[in-house]
Amino acid sequence: MAYPRQKENAGLGGGARRRVRHQGRHRGISAHKAHQNRLIAQPVGMRGRPTAVTWHQRRLLREIGQIANIAKVDYPQIQKAYEPDERTTILHVMKDKIVRGDVVVKYTVLDELLTDIICDYYFDRNEPDYGRLWKTKRFRVFVHYIMDEIYLLKKLTIVHAIRAVPKDVRSAITRINDVRNDLAHSFFPQQRRRYVRGKQVTYDGVRLFTTEGMTRFTKDFDLAYEYLRKRVSGAPRFET
Repeated sequence: MAYPRQKENAGLGGGARRRVRHQGRHRGISAHKAHQNRLIAQPVGMRGRPTAVTWHQRRLLREIGQIANIAKVDYPQIQKAYEPDERTTILHVMKDKIVRGDVVVKYTVLDELLTDIICDYYFDRNEPDYGRLWKTKRFRVFVHYIMDEIYLLKKLTIVHAIRAVPKDVRSAITRINDVRNDLAHSFFPQQRRRYVRGKQVTYDGVRLFTTEGMTRFTKDFDLAYEYLRKRVSGAPRFET
């Protein structure tokens, strides 16, 4: 998931850059137009319609493949790159990495939206992004020393105090928070107290590392995401 950032923010810490992620999306950035408009292939899309792959997209695909090899989530290469007796174990590891990565990314998006709602409550933005506010010491102190130090559920409590959050949304965010903490803080999350009896990481009553588990997790995320996004003034749609 790529968030556009301005060069002047490149030196900021990870949490400190969060409020500038909306910049660029609302300013019509047209970098690399020449590459984007230079079509190099016309494969057929999933629905049978021709789709154009640009030079820049081809380069990204190549880089993604290389990163997948480095991170060992290159499951399409399982027969070519791995010995038969180790494939089952490696596939389980790949699935674990993919699920953990998706959970952490979606958790971070919700944390971002909660933070934006709180910032909008205390600061008068009056523009699509936070560029003007980042120039003020008051905003920087607020973000760096308050928002960056508050965990997600406390942010949810503040947002709920500002205006009531529906119970189903709060429940969904709480479930996402719990499973994210389990996956982020335990190499063997199935050994945590809440899972020790069944020896499986579960989500909403089913095993998380399954199609059904990830479907339920994503359903919770979509519910929370759509609600929070509507409460953030001018929030872009994050591709997750």
